[in-house]
Amino acid sequence: MAEQTGVNLVDVSPETVAAEWASIEADEGLASVQEPAQGKTPGVSESPPPIPDSQLAGRVAGALKTGFRYGFKYLAPAWNVTKDECSRLGDAWAKVAVKYLPASWFAWLPATDGGESSCIECDALAITAEVVVPRLQKTAQVEPVESEKQEAQAGSVPAALQGEE
Repeated sequence: MAEQTGVNLVDVSPETVAAEWASIEADEGLASVQEPAQGKTPGVSESPPPIPDSQLAGRVAGALKTGFRYGFKYLAPAWNVTKDECSRLGDAWAKVAVKYLPASWFAWLPATDGGESSCIECDALAITAEVVVPRLQKTAQVEPVESEKQEAQAGSVPAALQGEE
């Protein structure tokens, strides 16, 4: 092989890499790396248990109904979409979602029958949303300061803004 300048030639064959790691482990006094059990991938968490088909559509529909209900209520309140219409939308789109999306995606959805999902964080988030979202529209009524009331009635420019013209 002709010598090339400016090129870093490194042997990256599996045998050489394994030998270098073994040398490093010996130098550092580390135990050798254990091979993972057959069929197991290290560092990957367990998959959630599969959801029975009988519960799958109901779980997806429940999440979609809630999403439609709050979405229309807060993003398009003038449309006056009823709870029944949101329910029908949720049921229809749940069938589409179950047909086209992998079932493993739905294991994280909270159960609509009050049960738990495979993700306690998702359950906590759903319960928090149930409590917080309805209260988002309720804003505190703040009374204007007395000087602002007088200036508004007189039609004058506030003193803080008079020097900015």
